[in-house]
Amino acid sequence: MGLKDPNDERRHCQIVTKENRWFLADLDSTNGTYLNGKKIRTRDGTRLK
Repeated sequence: MGLKDPNDERRHCQIVTKENRWFLADLDSTNGTYLNGKKIRTRDGTRLK
């Protein structure tokens, strides 16, 4: 997924699959990663439904 905002970090987050489930994981970004207005946990990810 590409972002065009020059203020965005180069590597912010990643979407990964584990056992047919999708997760959003923060990559130690400066400001964190938010999903539906809530900050997700770093590295271990938050399950996407």
